[in-house]
Amino acid sequence: MGVPVITLRGGCHAHNVSCSLLSAVGLADQWVARDQEQYVQLAVQHASNIPALQQLRQQLRQQMATSQLCDAKIFVPQLEDTYSSLWQRWVTEGGRKRPIQGLLQQQQEQQRIGQQVQQQQQPGSACHAEQPMQQALQVHAAAAAAAAAAAGSPAAGRITDADDNTG
Repeated sequence: MGVPVITLRGGCHAHNVSCSLLSAVGLADQWVARDQEQYVQLAVQHASNIPALQQLRQQLRQQMATSQLCDAKIFVPQLEDTYSSLWQRWVTEGGRKRPIQGLLQQQQEQQRIGQQVQQQQQPGSACHAEQPMQQALQVHAAAAAAAAAAAGSPAAGRITDADDNTG
């Protein structure tokens, strides 16, 4: 098990999986960036502190094992409470006999959410499947350059073929 990845909070589920995992392990504040500028700052900060990365690497397995991700005694009751709340809401709101107004509001909300998802998945958005890797590589290159500059490396700003896993 290595060190966690720096992740950029996004507008879709795929971007936020790392955010969820890092939060569950208690590392979101140090490893999840709100924007590209903070992403570069976090990269420089972590790359400049190798002893801290080594210490985290030694502790991470135990930290994850004791987190809510791996603690069934905590997770299962929380899941059961969620199911119970959902059931109570369904019963309270009339279940399948919910008034037409409630159904219309629910349908409108689903349409609104669907439109937001479609907007996020259009070309040029962060979640579009065909988005070029250029933006990610630019952020990576900026972070690598800043980290190398902070460490005084002559390789500042240079990305090798080994760094580029896009093919």
